[in-house]
Amino acid sequence: MKYSARQMLLVSSLFFLGILSLSSCSKGGAGVPSNIPTTNIPDPFAGNWSSNSVGLISYWDQGSYTGSYGNSVSTISISSNGTGYDYGYYEGAYGSTAFYRYACGVAYKEESDGSVTITMYPHSGEMQYNGGARKAIGSGDLYPNSYFVLSHCMVYSENGKTYLQYHFSNEDGGSDTPSRMERL
Repeated sequence: MKYSARQMLLVSSLFFLGILSLSSCSKGGAGVPSNIPTTNIPDPFAGNWSSNSVGLISYWDQGSYTGSYGNSVSTISISSNGTGYDYGYYEGAYGSTAFYRYACGVAYKEESDGSVTITMYPHSGEMQYNGGARKAIGSGDLYPNSYFVLSHCMVYSENGKTYLQYHFSNEDGGSDTPSRMERL
């Protein structure tokens, strides 16, 4: 399955914007709630997965390159015991950067149509903007108020690499365009 650079940039940008819209920073943090949904995650879905995109639009200032729009890296780590992490890094025009990390409970479900859904429930996390101090993510942006759904998941191999393909959604809606991450 081939993806155009524009599709990859669009999907990565939507994913990153979705994460940012869920993430406000606040001081302090809460312990891990005891009621976070988790299930055992079967092979081949357990593992470390990552995707990246390179912005194709460049910005120049008086003949000097100042950056590109939208370089991003997204990584998820899913353990077979139902715990996981969601990491992201974004580098934008003029050197702006953002980093986030969520610790998550992870639940696996086989749907009636035979597809697989993996839901990640963030319960703690941190963000960092432009190299500043890392700040805890506000509790209103964590479980039970937020979740990330990877629906219609499938794992496949192509050209010697293994991929997790999925449709991304959160409580605000979903994408009809499939995304994919490569096994690390």
